[in-house]
Amino acid sequence: MRTKPIVHIIGLGPGGPDLVTRGALDLIESVETQFLRTERHPAAVVMPHAQWFDRLYDTAASTDDVYPSIRDAVVRAALSDSEVLYAVPGSPVVAEHSVQLLLADERVEVRVHPAMSFLDLAWARLGVDPVAVGARLIDGYLFAEHLLDLSGSGPVLVAQCDNRFILSDIKLASEEALVDSVTVLHHLGLDDEAIFEVPWDDLDRSFEPDHLTSLWLSSVQRRVRPGRIRGRRR
Repeated sequence: MRTKPIVHIIGLGPGGPDLVTRGALDLIESVETQFLRTERHPAAVVMPHAQWFDRLYDTAASTDDVYPSIRDAVVRAALSDSEVLYAVPGSPVVAEHSVQLLLADERVEVRVHPAMSFLDLAWARLGVDPVAVGARLIDGYLFAEHLLDLSGSGPVLVAQCDNRFILSDIKLASEEALVDSVTVLHHLGLDDEAIFEVPWDDLDRSFEPDHLTSLWLSSVQRRVRPGRIRGRRR
């Protein structure tokens, strides 16, 4: 009986090459056909021979078109070569839609290998046990929608805060300030790591975010309204 081709999925961790697991490095050494979701990651240097998909982000009409295209390219290669490696930033099981599409594809056998997530560094830097405080993780692109029905209070970690348009949408999601100040987590695990506070009103004009930026809101107490999502996800 013919077995299905194998897709190994690894994560490159939240920072530089020093946070890539030994298991991931072993797979990089042993699997010939390799793909990387984006080259825009500090640990991408450990995969110099990989094909990456940044061009899809630049040419696709929307991000909804990107991830099925990535899945199809990886699956085609697996059907041809019998075994391929697909790498993503951070952890393959945290906020990775392309991984979910591959797991649902019955043409291949998918093996997900654990990796450190940016969440591990975030909780360590904040000195927070997310379970103890009831923290929620929210995608910055869906900030207003996720918080629309929020009542009461609680801390929120906002990921995918990669441009000022998204920061503006977050700030304008409510007619009132959700918090007095926001903790910015920028380039965690890198030499230029920075953790700093900014006033809520200055959220979209006091610093330059990128794909390695997230926000910590220690206590969100007000209901919010839907806002326009104007940023382009990477």
